[in-house]
Amino acid sequence: MAEPSGPSVSEILAERVSRCRPGDLPSRAVDATKTFILDTIGVGLAGAGTPESRSLVETARGWGGPADASVWGRNLSLPAWGAAMVNSHQAHCLEFDCVHEPAVIHPMTVVLPAAVADVQARSRHGESTSGEELITGVALGVEVAAGLGTATTTALRFFRPCTNGLWGAVAALARLRGMSPAMTAHALGIAYGQLSGTMQPHSEGSALLALQMAFSARSALTSVDLTEAGHAGPRQVIEGEFGFYGLIEAAGDTDRLLDEWTRPWRVTQISHKPFPSGRATHSAIDGTLRLRRHHDLRADEVESVVVHVPPMIKHLCSRPMVADATPNYLRLCIPYQIAGALVDGFVDLTTVRQERLADPTFGDHAAKVKIAVNDTTDPNAFSPQTVTITLKDGTTRSLTVTELPGSPETPLSPAERVSKFESCVGYGAEGWDSDRTERVIELVERLEDLEDVTELTDLL
Repeated sequence: MAEPSGPSVSEILAERVSRCRPGDLPSRAVDATKTFILDTIGVGLAGAGTPESRSLVETARGWGGPADASVWGRNLSLPAWGAAMVNSHQAHCLEFDCVHEPAVIHPMTVVLPAAVADVQARSRHGESTSGEELITGVALGVEVAAGLGTATTTALRFFRPCTNGLWGAVAALARLRGMSPAMTAHALGIAYGQLSGTMQPHSEGSALLALQMAFSARSALTSVDLTEAGHAGPRQVIEGEFGFYGLIEAAGDTDRLLDEWTRPWRVTQISHKPFPSGRATHSAIDGTLRLRRHHDLRADEVESVVVHVPPMIKHLCSRPMVADATPNYLRLCIPYQIAGALVDGFVDLTTVRQERLADPTFGDHAAKVKIAVNDTTDPNAFSPQTVTITLKDGTTRSLTVTELPGSPETPLSPAERVSKFESCVGYGAEGWDSDRTERVIELVERLEDLEDVTELTDLL
């Protein structure tokens, strides 16, 4: 096959990543990057409290290697690839990590753990990284990961947060290491050979879903290491005959991918998750909570609940209540999450807990919920979602949610963001006190002023 006459899509992206400098980011992009660095650290600390994360840590320790980078929320270190793997898993395992709705990805969950682990490992060998450099690398990683998602023109079929997250993390690492455009392109090509992440764990509610994110974070480190060792990758990994658009995603618009580069910076389009559940459940939860508050409803008054959702939401989160459901299954189950909203009047890190799983009345409330498809035609749409609650006396209450809570249009307040971070620390971090929590918040808030981020990374 003849070589393309001009640069490939990945080579153009590599050129843009390599040439970007900290001063190229507008203040809004800098602020957004800092906001979601703190959020991702927070949910990663919360994830440290799960049995799956504790098991993964022990497994990674058994593989050996230098103690170069911190495991968030624990007093131990691993090789950079191991720390990236564990921290990425911790950031996703509770389904509390931020999202980029137009791309249908968790844009920070692979990018930030890989970047922080690499920065910390290199600092052990005398290389310093400024806060401005970290912000720039992370923002570029989000740009690549989310750009590939927004340029996709067909419905989700692989687990996009993993596939796109890997490429975003490679872009971030290449910028942080100061790699040339040619080397960055090779790293993206090598990463394509490690691309993975299926939707089957999502369909089954399997804990493998968060592990897939971990695999991508690990693969990002190995991709750039192999590139620096002299290995080369294929060129047309996005548009080629067996490239990303066509093989992993059914189709994509490469012109859009390149034309919309940083207009606006995609890191400014990220949304917080106010609830630790699949983002596809959030409008249904929000609508239920608002109806409950406004009409002073009680769970025992409810006869039935019907939620009309876009096709993707029906596909992802209409799963029924089943015997022996796992927490991973229930975090992506709209009926269960609505039951929590009705019974407790909130959905938080305690909603998926053993006493709830053992309570048959909770399952009875979840069984009242039915999911139907609305007339949305966008295959990647999260909203609108309409919640209709029918009471036992025949009264009907209904609300349509058009903007996802925590989105750029309906953002969390600064106080709510800090409250979320503090709740995450309390849930999973070992041995943290209020002084350490406040210090991390303060350092992230002025991250662009730090000449060396070691003080922040070592606190983790």
